Amino acid sequence: MLTYNELESAIEYATAGECYDVEVYLNKQTGQLHYEDESTGETLPEDVQEQDYYIQIPLTKDLDILPGRLLPLRFARNHLSVEAYEQVYTIFQ
Repeated sequence: MLTYNELESAIEYATAGECYDVEVYLNKQTGQLHYEDESTGETLPEDVQEQDYYIQIPLTKDLDILPGRLLPLRFARNHLSVEAYEQVYTIFQ
């Protein structure tokens, strides 16, 4: 079974290697991660593009994760009243 830390590391690895054509796939049946990285010589299984049980690990930007204080501010703007948002804004400014 894939752990949270393994998934987080895979996302970070894929994101860091974006400009080097690094790809990471998860086999949903086995929980095994597969890496393609020209710098290390690792290659993907031949059927990775053809099988539904592989899913590509997304890059951080694809997940729309915001750094630092932007995430709680966006959450507050989308889910709280204007007054509550202003209180959250003063906390995170």
